Amino acid sequence: MLEGKSILFISPSFFNYEKEILKKMQGLGANVTFYDDRPSNSVLVRGLIRLNKKILKNRIRRYYEGILQKIIATNGYDFLLLIKGETIPPEFLQQFRQRFPKCRTIMYQYDSIRNNQNAIACFPYFDRILSFDLSDTEQYPAIKFRPLFYIDDYKDLKQQSPKYDYTFIGTAHSDRYNWVMNLVKENGKDNRFFTFFYCPSKILYYGRVLFDKSFKQVKKEDISFSQLNKQQVLDIVSQSRAIVDIQHPNQTGLTMRTIEALGAGKKLVTTNRNIVKYDFYNPGNILVLDRTSSSIAPGFAQTAYTPVSTMIYQKYSLEGWLNEVMDIK
Repeated sequence: MLEGKSILFISPSFFNYEKEILKKMQGLGANVTFYDDRPSNSVLVRGLIRLNKKILKNRIRRYYEGILQKIIATNGYDFLLLIKGETIPPEFLQQFRQRFPKCRTIMYQYDSIRNNQNAIACFPYFDRILSFDLSDTEQYPAIKFRPLFYIDDYKDLKQQSPKYDYTFIGTAHSDRYNWVMNLVKENGKDNRFFTFFYCPSKILYYGRVLFDKSFKQVKKEDISFSQLNKQQVLDIVSQSRAIVDIQHPNQTGLTMRTIEALGAGKKLVTTNRNIVKYDFYNPGNILVLDRTSSSIAPGFAQTAYTPVSTMIYQKYSLEGWLNEVMDIK
């Protein structure tokens, strides 16, 4: 158990899920110290990290030197939990291990390794490595497979009278916009859709329109440059019969939205064919389409959802995820 354990938690900000993880660890009795993986979450810094992290090398080094100075003054940690590790320097981890040799170090990846090469350089400093991406666990034997989670709010979600048959909420990237809009066009006559496309900034939007062929048809009026808050998302999901998800083409792991559909007891339409390998897959609950198809079987959302077993449902909860990631017996 985590009662009384001291945890150093380093994670990027990702739609406030890091706050949910922090809150859950604290709720289980742990003393948690949190630092963001990135030196800043400004649009500019996030963009430069993705474009060429070396541009920020000195800033990242100074940021982690500051963290190291702070943690050296502590009595140490029982666990280091690192999520993604997009910017963390391997040198920081080396010094951390030298300073706290008894600390158990754990890394979790919610993105594919091909999108986060820095993680590979960090592997030697971790006792336990897990990923949501099954293909990465097949390529790297040291990585254990562990899908993502749903937060408790979905478990406690009060179901409202359906206002929407199908709901899509997500970041506008790759071919997502075009595929979802084709889905609405082809199936909108007999179904009610809710769509919400998020883009972090107008600069990023215009840049993609200029340089990304898949973004040429994305209409600005269909894009929001501010996120829905958690309660807004929960309200929309509670009024929906089914959730629509299209994963990034460079990912094979199941998205957070997919697991949240499970947590909310909602049907799912997804382009991720790997979902048939998961223990909660039920063709009555989950419709798999490819990226060239946008035809939904008539009445799919309107038929009853079949609940999964209690054991499987608990497995995909945040607490179930945390127990497995932290290897809590």
